[in-house]
Order: sequence, then structure tokens, then C-alpha cells
Amino acid sequence: MNSRAKGADAERELARVIRDHLGVRMVRNLEQYRRGGHDLVPHEDETGPVAAVLGRYAIEAKRYAKASQHLLKGWWAETCVQAERVGLLPCLCYREDGRTGGWCCPWLRCGRTCRRRREWIGP
Repeated sequence: MNSRAKGADAERELARVIRDHLGVRMVRNLEQYRRGGHDLVPHEDETGPVAAVLGRYAIEAKRYAKASQHLLKGWWAETCVQAERVGLLPCLCYREDGRTGGWCCPWLRCGRTCRRRREWIGP
């Protein structure tokens, strides 16, 4: 599987997880391929407080064989740049291949950290 297809699969998987757990339908941000940007946005028909909160975040989905600290730092920097570009809070969600434990999405830590610095502080 090529990296673009794997990335698209990761985005769809994370969108399903958010829908199943938070009840908000997320869609892939197709503008990301034209201009570069974050991966998921709430569906245009979604309303309510949870959708409003999710809409404040530039959500980046990553799936990799092993999420090393080096990779996480690079992904976090990318997530911060993309979020700042569109005036949203950054949120990096990732899952290692073969793990059944689900996605790691350090929501609160993301928003507080990026405004001050772009360094990954870990989950």
C-alpha cells in the first residue's frame, strides 16, 4: 500500500472512531492535497457543541509502523504549522500499525502547547 493510500485509510479510520465515540461525522479535508493542511473537518451538516469544539482543531491523523519520538516531533511540528496557517488549534492523532489499543489523541495538551512552542511533549 502506498503512503497516500495508507494516509487516507488512517483518516477514514480516525473519522469512524470520532463518530462512534463522540457522535460527530468527520470528513476528509480534500483541500489538504491542493494547499496542504490538516486531515479532518466536521461534516458541513454537523451542528451542536461537540461539532463546534472539533471544528476549532486542525486534526492530523498519522499511522506508522512505530511512532518514534523523532517521528512524533516532526509530525507535531507539521501539525502546528498547518493549524497556525488556518487559525485553529493543533491536534495530532496517531496509531501504530498492529496495535489494537486505538488512537492516541492528546487533545488538551495540543492546544496549550503549540501556542508557546512547537516541540512535542509526548502523550
